[in-house]
Formats: sequence, C-alpha cells, structure tokens
Amino acid sequence: MNTKIDVPGASRCEVGRIINLLLADEFVLYTATRGFHWNVAGRDLACLHDLLEEQFGQVAERIERLVDRSCAIGVWPSGGLGDLATAARIDSDPSADLPAEAMVAELHGLHGGLATQLRTDIHICTRRCRDPGIIEDLLGLKSFHEETAGSLQALLAKRNESSDAGGAPLLLAGI
Repeated sequence: MNTKIDVPGASRCEVGRIINLLLADEFVLYTATRGFHWNVAGRDLACLHDLLEEQFGQVAERIERLVDRSCAIGVWPSGGLGDLATAARIDSDPSADLPAEAMVAELHGLHGGLATQLRTDIHICTRRCRDPGIIEDLLGLKSFHEETAGSLQALLAKRNESSDAGGAPLLLAGI
C-alpha cells in the first residue's frame, strides 16, 4: 500500500501507537502459533499441523496489512524482536511439552484476548481518526480473531464430547 492517508498529527501518533501495539500482539500470536506448529505431536499431529500452518499464515498476512496501514499514515513500525515482545499486551510461551489440547486452548485464549483488546482499540481510533480504512482494517482483524477463537472453542468442545466416547483425536471431521 503506497497510498498516503491524511491523519492529523495527534491522531496519527495515537493511531500509530495502537497499530504498533497490535503489531506486537500479532507477533506474539504468530510466534505462539508457529511454535505450536513445530511442536505438536501424537495422534493429533497431522490435523493440527495443517491447521496451525494455515493460522500462522493468516496472522502473517494480517501483520503485513497492519504494517502497510501504519506506513500509509506516516508512522513506521517500531522495534525488533525484543521491542515487540516487550510492547505486546498478550503473552504466550509456546512450550514444546504441551499436549495438543493445551495448545489449542492457549491459542483460543490469545485470539479471544486480541478480539477483546481490538474492541477498545477500535473505540479509540473511531474517536481520533478520520480514515474509515483504519477502522475497517481493525474491524476485519477483530472479526478474524473472534471467528478463530470460536472455531478453536468448537474444536475443544468436540474433543470434550468425544473424550466420553473413548477420546477421538482432537480434530474431527467437519471442523
């Protein structure tokens, strides 16, 4: 995106700060999803490996959109890995020794937490910014996190239902 967006100075700083915080949050989510993708094992390996690969790809696309939006308003993304980890409002440690169900539960919490945070961010940006494109991007990001959290919750619920019937693999047909 090479389009310059006219956002007044104070608003640009506030919106840019929010976008940079979201970039840090999305990076933590990306790292957790990628880590779980690398470390999933057992009977859920094939299904979860593919699902997590799809999800970290989707998160990476959203990170790129946020970077494009940030640059378009004249606020460049800040920091390296350490800065991103420090700035993030969410936290995750994608441990290699978590069972698949715990990985899915962790990701469910991260997506749900980001959807909640985005509601606040959208409220602030709606008051401070004249560009509907920023609001549209944030609404799309919130919808993505809500839908992904919902899918992961459904996955966990199906797993709990199936555990009574002998513990089928985490990912069942139709999810």
